[in-house]
Amino acid sequence: KPATPPATPPAPPIVPFIAGSKTATVNFQYIAAESRLGKDMTSRMNTFKDGKGALLQKQNEALKALQDKQKASPVMNDAAAADLQRQIDHQTAQIQLDTQDANKQADDLNTELMNEFYSKVLPVIETVAKDLGVEVVVDGGNPAVVWVKPGLDISVDVVKKLNELGK
Repeated sequence: KPATPPATPPAPPIVPFIAGSKTATVNFQYIAAESRLGKDMTSRMNTFKDGKGALLQKQNEALKALQDKQKASPVMNDAAAADLQRQIDHQTAQIQLDTQDANKQADDLNTELMNEFYSKVLPVIETVAKDLGVEVVVDGGNPAVVWVKPGLDISVDVVKKLNELGK
């Protein structure tokens, strides 16, 4: 599964599907980049990242203001200096926690979006494959079987033969 759709879509396939082929490939990155579904999911992820980025930007600006105040006031009583340092330490720790939280939320959202994407795309791949008379669909970017026409699995025959050999 691709982690996230690419920023710029890959070039579309140059060679059209060969009619009558029993095997086909799909390019999930291309599907994600070119389909309304993929574009919507990319937009949802970007909206999330933009929102979290704006929040972290504000927190970093607040931290910088505290650090600037510390640099601009070299002559400060001990209590004020200690209080300012505690504020800086607290703000730094909060930024680190919020960054970790944002990264976890982004990973969770990415997983959710990818699961949603595949749950919607795989049935369409099956439909297109059946319409074209294709028996096996392979992920062109990752050589893994995506869909197989029922009845092509020879696992039962392999086990039977293997068991015959092991008598």
